[in-house]
Amino acid sequence: MIKEAIILSGGLGTRLRSVISDVPKCMAPVAGKPFLHYLINYLNQKGIESFIFSVGYKHEIIEEYLQKNWAHLNYKISLEGEPLGTGGAIQLACEKCIE
Repeated sequence: MIKEAIILSGGLGTRLRSVISDVPKCMAPVAGKPFLHYLINYLNQKGIESFIFSVGYKHEIIEEYLQKNWAHLNYKISLEGEPLGTGGAIQLACEKCIE
């Protein structure tokens, strides 16, 4: 069974900028909570125990949210120094995967 997930959360969110220009797209509010909140809860309910957050654009906001609201969560941060695209982000994050 899969126990670990990579969450790609480093995109620029250009299509959402007119609506949420001050936060990364995974932090877009949905019913008063960031979308990321619902994604983490869903994956936890499906048995995911460990997370790797692939971050880039405005990563500080995501990291602060995780530290403040999900301190108990087993997670790692994979920080892109420059935009790598989807494949590059996954490849970088895989370096932090458990074996």
